[in-house]
Amino acid sequence: MSRDDILWVIQATKMPETCPLGTVWYVFGSVLSCGGINSDIDILIVYENWEQVILARERMGKLEMERAIDLLFMMHEEEAEKDFIRSERCIEIFPTCSVSL
Repeated sequence: MSRDDILWVIQATKMPETCPLGTVWYVFGSVLSCGGINSDIDILIVYENWEQVILARERMGKLEMERAIDLLFMMHEEEAEKDFIRSERCIEIFPTCSVSL
């Protein structure tokens, strides 16, 4: 996946029409450590209820087919228990975006 592909995915996931209200989206994995040359982009979606997962899957369906995207879903409580965001050095992309490649 090229740097342009990665930026395209991040831009697409920053839009409120893509991300269900109440969810928080993070990018993590090799996309952050390999200088933008990767086979896929890993996105963590932290959610409050199952409906948000269904909406996110529906809205990301086309993007997943166009680009190599791996989605990981965790409830807020599950993420807090595993401390995944800190341990994997995730960077929030929605509702804010602090990614620069």
